[in-house]
Amino acid sequence: MTTQIFTGKDITIKIAGTSYDDQCNSATIATNNNSVTVQTLAGPVSAQLPASYELTITAYQDWGKAGSFSEALWAAALTGTVVAFELSLGTKKLSGNCVPMFPDAGGAADGVLEFSLTLPISGVPTLA
Repeated sequence: MTTQIFTGKDITIKIAGTSYDDQCNSATIATNNNSVTVQTLAGPVSAQLPASYELTITAYQDWGKAGSFSEALWAAALTGTVVAFELSLGTKKLSGNCVPMFPDAGGAADGVLEFSLTLPISGVPTLA
């Protein structure tokens, strides 16, 4: 079977129906697995508890531009508007909604202004 290599170019971040693909340079969905082992009279028993998920985005700051991703994130955090995401991996997609957070602003005088933001995912991402 041939190995298929994926890149991060098939990630879509949406706020209020608008896609912000060009501003993002990295997006990762992390799973925080949660398990517990308890000692019973019959021996140890382990169980998988509900996991939590988060979307980490690194993007370019684009304050003041038409269709600004930075400003859309800021407005979403102010109003509680969900941040939708879709991550394509070949023929499969992970999608869901994130809790909005405020992005950072500013940076070094000689650097490209970026921000990194970790958004908690509401529930379990859908795999389709």
